[in-house]
Amino acid sequence: MGAYRKASDVFGSFFQFGDAATPPLLHRNPWFWGWVLAFAFPTFVQVTGMTRQVPDAPEVMVELPDFSLVDQNGEVFTKADLEGSVHITAFFFASCTTVCPRIMAMMKGLQDKLEEQAPYAGYGDEIQLLAITVDPKRDTPEVLRAEMERYGLLEDRWTLLTGEREAVHDLVTGGFKLIMGDGAEVEPGVFDIAHSNRVAIVDGHGGVRGFYGIEPVGNEISLAGNRMGTDFDGPDAIRGWANVIWKHQGKEK
Repeated sequence: MGAYRKASDVFGSFFQFGDAATPPLLHRNPWFWGWVLAFAFPTFVQVTGMTRQVPDAPEVMVELPDFSLVDQNGEVFTKADLEGSVHITAFFFASCTTVCPRIMAMMKGLQDKLEEQAPYAGYGDEIQLLAITVDPKRDTPEVLRAEMERYGLLEDRWTLLTGEREAVHDLVTGGFKLIMGDGAEVEPGVFDIAHSNRVAIVDGHGGVRGFYGIEPVGNEISLAGNRMGTDFDGPDAIRGWANVIWKHQGKEK
C-alpha cells in the first residue's frame, strides 16, 4: 500500500491535479484513466475490427457458363451447386508427376489452414475447395476418390470433378479461359497434358473473381485482400476475402 500511495503522490503531483500536498489516489486521478484509454483504445479497435472497411468485391473477370460434370462420388455437379459458397478452384490430373502434386499439396495446405481456423474463425461451407481434372477419360470418379485419399482431402470441404471430355474442355477453355491440351503419351502409361497452374476464386454465382499462382496461393490471396483496402491478412485473409464477396452479394457470413 505504501508503494501504491507513493506512486499516486508522484503521478498526481506530476500532472498538478488536486492539492499538491495531498494528490488524489492513482485510481481516482482522471489523468491516469486518460492515459489508459489512450493506450488501450487502438488495441481494442484493432482486435474488434471496428475500423475495417469492406470495399466492393473485385470485378467478375469471367462468368462461367452452365455446365454439368460428375464429382468423386459419381454425383452430378452443375453451376447451380456453386451457390452458397466461394470455391477456390484448381486444375490437375491424377497421373501427372510434375506440377500437379505441387498444386494439390498447396490446396491441401489451404484446407489445413481453413480447418485450423474453423473453431474460432467460423469457417463453414462458405469456403469450398474444388479441383477439375483435365484428363477426364482416365480420371473416373473412382480415380478421383483415390486422389482424395492420396492427398488426405476432406469430404465436406472438397469436390473433385470429371465428366465427358468435351464438357470439361468447354468449361476450362470457354468458361475459365484457361488452356487444356489434348494430351500426349510421353511413355507407356504416362501422359502429358498442358493445363494452367493458376488457381481461380469463383463466387456463388459462377463469377471468377481472381486468378492466383501457386507459389504460394495463400500469400497471394493475402496480398489481394490488402490491395482491396481491407486489413484482413494473415490466417484471416481467405475468410476476409470471401466475406468481401458475400457482402457484395448481399449475404452475411
